[in-house]
Amino acid sequence: MGWGDLTHIWLYELGDYKNDVIVFGQNAKTTNDLKHQEGVLRARNKAIQNISKGSLKSIQDTWVYGQKEFYEGIQDGNVVTSFLGSYNTNVNISKNKDGSYNLNFTVTNTTGWESGTRLRKDNNHDGQHDAIIPNKMRGEGIRLGGNIKEIWKWTEIVRIKD
Repeated sequence: MGWGDLTHIWLYELGDYKNDVIVFGQNAKTTNDLKHQEGVLRARNKAIQNISKGSLKSIQDTWVYGQKEFYEGIQDGNVVTSFLGSYNTNVNISKNKDGSYNLNFTVTNTTGWESGTRLRKDNNHDGQHDAIIPNKMRGEGIRLGGNIKEIWKWTEIVRIKD
């Protein structure tokens, strides 16, 4: 499943997803694309820094999509950035017997109208541009673009040189 498929699933409320959640595994196309996005790269670097300091503390990082990121995504043709908007990355770290480390990634995102139409200036002063169209549950109203949550999970093995 690619980003276009995911867009159609969200926009036209296609498919029967348990609790309106889609979970992507290690080898999904969208997972492989996501591995190279700024927020994931930042979380990976923080995890590697923790390991280098002798810590296995988990990383929680939120990448925030704003007006600057909107224009950069359009200019670069970055479909992933345009679809996801803001997202959360969690990295749990564990040490393997051979001295390598597992970085267990979980990225979460909710796709909804507010994120995609947050184009007006911040009239309510909450730090974000205001949405033109409010979020809604799947199956309500005209059945276009109901909220759907995406979860991506994968593991990467890293070796840290002393």
